[in-house]
Amino acid sequence: MDLNYKKEITIKDGRKVILRYPKMQDIASLMNFVNKITQENTFTNFIKGKKYSLAEETKYLKNMVKNLQLGKQLHIAAYNDNQYIGKADLIPHNTPSEKHIASLGIALDKDFRGLWLGTYLLQELISQAHFLKGIKIIVLTAAVQNQPAIKLYSRLGFKKYGLLPKGHVVGDKFYDLINMYLNI
Repeated sequence: MDLNYKKEITIKDGRKVILRYPKMQDIASLMNFVNKITQENTFTNFIKGKKYSLAEETKYLKNMVKNLQLGKQLHIAAYNDNQYIGKADLIPHNTPSEKHIASLGIALDKDFRGLWLGTYLLQELISQAHFLKGIKIIVLTAAVQNQPAIKLYSRLGFKKYGLLPKGHVVGDKFYDLINMYLNI
């Protein structure tokens, strides 16, 4: 894996976006991104309303970069004008019987949703999944109400395989989750 990977794309509104692996120098931009996302009513695993500290994000980013360098995880970040605007990642499962499965995560700045950035990020992530040795299946969960995301995953070949009622909670509101998979 070339850790200097970098790709420029043009999103639907004409803006240029750089896709690359995250680096420690991205810490301030990453922290701004995460703290912006936590203020929204999104279907991410970030804690709604929590303000993440520099220490928390530094620890997270160090771990991410280390696992990327070791080939244990795959993370692709998106940048516009050197600002962190989105990410997609694959995290392999730890149990021996599921070592061929990786979970997908994605988060986008609200100003960049609906502009094909998610499509580009996921296509790039899937094309690089082979860097994670032995991964054969990518899985994800999506809130039933998040129809734009579900349509995107379906367009990329993901198939539905189950529903978890009340599987996601934001504040005191529960949402059903759809489970999806992609054989690679």
